[in-house]
Amino acid sequence: MLRGIVLAAAMAVLLGVGCASAAERFGNFVVYPEKADVIGLDGEIDTDIVHEFHQALAVRPHVKVLVLQSRGGYVDQALALAAEIRQLGLSTAIPRSASCYSACTFLFFAGREHVVRGNLGVHHVAQSDAQDGVGVYDGDVRDALARYGATAPVIRAMVSTPPSDLHVFTSHEISSFSINRGSTSCLAAKYASM
Repeated sequence: MLRGIVLAAAMAVLLGVGCASAAERFGNFVVYPEKADVIGLDGEIDTDIVHEFHQALAVRPHVKVLVLQSRGGYVDQALALAAEIRQLGLSTAIPRSASCYSACTFLFFAGREHVVRGNLGVHHVAQSDAQDGVGVYDGDVRDALARYGATAPVIRAMVSTPPSDLHVFTSHEISSFSINRGSTSCLAAKYASM
């Protein structure tokens, strides 16, 4: 319970709202009354992530940006959620004090516009990252990332980093690999700059 309170407070800081605001949680998703255009992901990508997203989306039907703070989780669930993010035309943002690692990166790249100011990290897919051993393979991930516009250097960094390690992109790589997509005035940039 304490972990949830601490994470909700951290998301409040990331989203620039006061802690007195009544944040509403739907599993690992957070919504705030005064931020109708954003939903925050604050936690692991687990087996309930798509259902929890639908619950948050029901409260925020006009959402435009998904703010990301996650160490990753199940690859198959992340790919399913990434497809929904892309279909809905949402943008994604990683604020300065946030991290999006492993399977979370699929969500990030699925964003129509996506901007990182915090940490973005990738590694090769571990077979154990799939829920219940379901066959999610490297090719599935590569195809999804390419479909979402991730550049070849990003995909090379992913496949060349062992599952036990993490390649966190430097600010130079973020620029030279064209990781950020969106104007400096887009909503994704606004939320990433918080």
